[in-house]
Amino acid sequence: MTQARQEAVAATWLQRAGYMALYPFDRVQARLKRPHGRSVVRWIERPRFPRYIFVALRFVGEAIGPINSIKGVSRLVTRPLSGVPLQIPTLVMDALLDER
Repeated sequence: MTQARQEAVAATWLQRAGYMALYPFDRVQARLKRPHGRSVVRWIERPRFPRYIFVALRFVGEAIGPINSIKGVSRLVTRPLSGVPLQIPTLVMDALLDER
């Protein structure tokens, strides 16, 4: 889970730390109004899952503590009692990676 509108920042810093990070987004046109009646059309990235990015762990016992201290990351989403990170099914992740 990331801080508000910090998906790209968190993904960049996670990749610098050696993790594989992915946040799916759609590119959409946004019309920005200017003061004198003119408007500018720009392409912006809108995340499909706001405030969430996906991190691939390389092996089972990999340390997950450093993830919480990376810039842009709010917290790692884990199971409430055990503290084990939630896993996304392989088929879902493969579909997201194929879209990329």
